[in-house]
Amino acid sequence: MVNNPYAPPSAAISLVEVLELPRVRPAEVRRAVQLLWFSYGLGLLSVAWSWSYYTAKQSMALIILQRAFGLVIAIWLYGKLYQGRNWARVLILVTTILGMLSILTPPVWKTLATLPVFSWIVMLINYIIYSYALWLFFSSPGNEWFRKRSKSSGA
Repeated sequence: MVNNPYAPPSAAISLVEVLELPRVRPAEVRRAVQLLWFSYGLGLLSVAWSWSYYTAKQSMALIILQRAFGLVIAIWLYGKLYQGRNWARVLILVTTILGMLSILTPPVWKTLATLPVFSWIVMLINYIIYSYALWLFFSSPGNEWFRKRSKSSGA
């Protein structure tokens, strides 16, 4: 029975390499990142629309510097979300919650009370957009995109 031609081949399981299939980015993650970019664009539109209000509060150079810095951060952070980095998803969640809660504080409320109506509308739309994007990130299949994976798999 040692040389049985019908016996299955014997191999130690530890010798078999496990190959991971390349991960495919879910459409929900792409949509969520696109929504974040749309939200960023709405914020820029709000500043442009209410330019006289913002330049009365601070210098034009400071406004431009803030927007440029914000763009660099957005490119980096949204790129990390697109790559499936869980810490970026958690950071977006925490900053969104803190931003929403900050509205309840008196100093922020006083500042927001003087905002033009268009800026208020954009702010509310952006909170809705961020909430939906977070839902896409934290629900399936978006949630699986952010799962820990081996170093050999791309993305």
